[in-house]
This record gives sequence, C-alpha cells and structure tokens, in this order.
Amino acid sequence: NADVNPGMGDAIGDELDADCDGFELCYVDADNDGYRMTDVVQSMDEDCEDDGEASMDEPLVDCDDTRAGVNPGAEEIPGDGVDQDCDGTDPAGDDDDSVASDSDSDGDADGADDSADADGELAVSVEYPPEKGGCSTAPRGSGSLAWLLSLGLIVGLRRQD
Repeated sequence: NADVNPGMGDAIGDELDADCDGFELCYVDADNDGYRMTDVVQSMDEDCEDDGEASMDEPLVDCDDTRAGVNPGAEEIPGDGVDQDCDGTDPAGDDDDSVASDSDSDGDADGADDSADADGELAVSVEYPPEKGGCSTAPRGSGSLAWLLSLGLIVGLRRQD
C-alpha cells in the first residue's frame, strides 16, 4: 500500500497506522458510550478500540463525555433534572410543557456554558471579569490640568450665550 510508509501522516481514527510508528491517533470517548468528542488521543496500539478511544465511525458529538448514560442516543428520563438525550431539555412530564435541564447547577440548561431553546436559538453565557473602579474620559498624566481648564472654558462660554 503506497499510503502506508514512514513518511506518511496518520489520519485520526481511521485505524490505519499510515506512518508505521506502531501507534494510532484516535478520537476521545472518555465514558465509552459510543459517542465521541473532537479531542484526540494517541492509542498505545494500532486500533481505536481501547477504553477512552473512538474511531471516526463513531457518532459525533457526546454532550457529556463524563457520563455514559448521557448522549444523543440515550433514553430521556422526564423530570430528573438531567438532559440524557442531549436535546437541550428535560421534559417534566405529561402535565408540564418542558423544563430545561441544569445538570451541573451553573444556571445553564444543557450542563455547559450555553443552551438552546425550543426554537433552535442559542444563548451563550459570558462571564466578564470584575470591574476595577469607575470609568473616566478624562486623560491621565500631565495633560489632566489642561483638559480640565479646557472643559471649564467651554462650559463658561456656553453659559454666556
């Protein structure tokens, strides 16, 4: 096979050691539920069948790769506060419409830093650094006095008119 030689690079998750180094690059499936992430791990052998590894044939993407019971193919358990099937909601049951799941108690509906509503719109939660005091438009340094005098002159002229 002309595509397998020491000068070739490995394709991720194809289970072919194209560069003949004895290792394969695999996708990550940390919870071994058959749904992979986009992260890559180096396999210690020539396949992607060991724990935590996934080939390119496994579906993308697991919404919580720390729990095997949470993935796009999982059966939803209504009203338990967990979005098992990764659709962005946790149905509350027959009497209620739908309740957003917050499995990590961070205020988001999908256990991450963003959530999707029923209309397909995406809301992103952004945390800003704490403010460090007030904001001033006045310049700092040696020009401060000149700026202040200019401002006083402008205000004084406006009052005369």
